Amino acid sequence: MTKEKFLFCRVAWMNSYDGLANGDTPLNGGSFVEEDNIPHEIFNFKKVKIGIEEKCFGFVHPSKKWTGINLKRIDNKNISQDKDGRNYVDNVLVVWAAKNPMLNKLVCVGGYKNARVYEKFVQWEPINNVKEIPRNRIDLIKKDLEMASKRGLLDKYNNNNYLNENFPYIIEAKADDCVLLPTHNRNLEFFNSSTNKKSILGQSQIGYGQCEKLTDSLHCEQLKKDILSLI
Repeated sequence: MTKEKFLFCRVAWMNSYDGLANGDTPLNGGSFVEEDNIPHEIFNFKKVKIGIEEKCFGFVHPSKKWTGINLKRIDNKNISQDKDGRNYVDNVLVVWAAKNPMLNKLVCVGGYKNARVYEKFVQWEPINNVKEIPRNRIDLIKKDLEMASKRGLLDKYNNNNYLNENFPYIIEAKADDCVLLPTHNRNLEFFNSSTNKKSILGQSQIGYGQCEKLTDSLHCEQLKKDILSLI
């Protein structure tokens, strides 16, 4: 059995997850995207310089009844709290999944290794007067969206107030630990067994990779190993 702590997150399909100014377009993101809204995961692989290192900050869209990531299902014994009272778990392998528009199947698009996963969304308002950290990411996001707007790439979206969007995150990792697969390598499908072609995530946006709860646990464990070989 693999020892890594897994978190599976379903997001919209994109080529780069580095914003919209480069012409990248989110697809297969559920009703929110189908209704021409800008999903916040468009920046999941944008590198942000924080001090002397770069990080990526990840977002996954919650379900309607979502109350937070259940950290106990990731690591019941190692839940920590930061100075601002936010609960988190470290050293998680976060697997990003999206529906491949060419295969019409849910596949692995990349991952964050050694990630910090928070229980609740982290908002980007300055905390304790420390403004330089959130400003780095906000400035990059606004620059991208302003450029996309000038190029007419935002005309179809309903988020008219996009420059005032908070763009929160719930996962972070060092950029060197963030692996985005090239589109031609995104073909590892998320089935929960070798015979049942239902997605391992079911209808959920988040899955905890607990293979022992699935009928075909061996297939689930093999899927984890295949993911590790990719990212």
